[in-house]
Amino acid sequence: TGGGLPAEIWHEVMVRVSEGLPVTDLQMIIPESRNPPQPEFVEQPFDPAFDPAPQERQRDPIENLLREILGAGN
Repeated sequence: TGGGLPAEIWHEVMVRVSEGLPVTDLQMIIPESRNPPQPEFVEQPFDPAFDPAPQERQRDPIENLLREILGAGN
């Protein structure tokens, strides 16, 4: 709300400022095509000492991360 009057004022200013100027297309920069970066995966040997508890393996990885960050209980 409240954007109508400023828009009208801006329109009037730009109409008067650009009066008599030729209409031209805006210059555009076309981005070069690139492939998305590929994640680097390094396989680590399995270490049972760092194996999460069975209930941790069953949870969604995002849920586990949020629990770690927010300090939520299991």
